[in-house]
Order: sequence, then C-alpha cells, then structure tokens
Amino acid sequence: MIKKLKEKTYILNEETMQIRPTSTIFMVDGYHFGDRLLESVMFKAKLSKDRKNIELIGTDSPKYMSDLNEKKWFKAALDYIVQTDYVFIENNLKSSDVILTQVQMKEFYPEVTLDE
Repeated sequence: MIKKLKEKTYILNEETMQIRPTSTIFMVDGYHFGDRLLESVMFKAKLSKDRKNIELIGTDSPKYMSDLNEKKWFKAALDYIVQTDYVFIENNLKSSDVILTQVQMKEFYPEVTLDE
C-alpha cells in the first residue's frame, strides 16, 4: 500500500543551520487511529528515495493483526502518517534538531535554501 506525501520534510540543526532529509523509516502507534484496539501496535512505513511517496511495510504485531481487517487498518495508518509530522524515527537526533515540512522551513527559516 503506497500513498503520496503532501510535502517533503527535513531536519534542521538550529545551532549549525544545516539541513538534512528526514529518516526513510516511520513508525506510528496504532492508538492514534485505532484507539484501544490498536494501542501499542506499531505500524512501520518507509519513504521512497525521492521522498514523495510512503509505503506501509507492516507492523510489529503481525499475529495480532492477522485477526483484524489488515487492509482497513493499513489504510488508516497511511492516512494518519501523511497527515502528521510526528512519526519519524531518527537515531541521531540532537537537542538542537527540529523536524520541519517544506512550508514550515520556508516560513520560519527563509534564509535556508532547500534543494527541491
């Protein structure tokens, strides 16, 4: 299941003003769109190389999900992921790093040039 993202996202280090692309892996807790039924079920997705599409690649609970309507919940997970900026997995985030969309970057840091 693949879905197109609305816009690219970046990580900006506010101390050095250097930008880098966000991680290519996303994880989101199913609680956000499935309430208690999917609480603590982590849905995993990956970003395409051009960072314009996202593909759901599964969950950390395949046995539990096999008893549910996976197609419905995978679609709900993708819909949620493309609407929020708070699902990125980054192992090397620093306290001075901020995750921003293209629009936010242009609004808050107009002096930073993006390679679009």
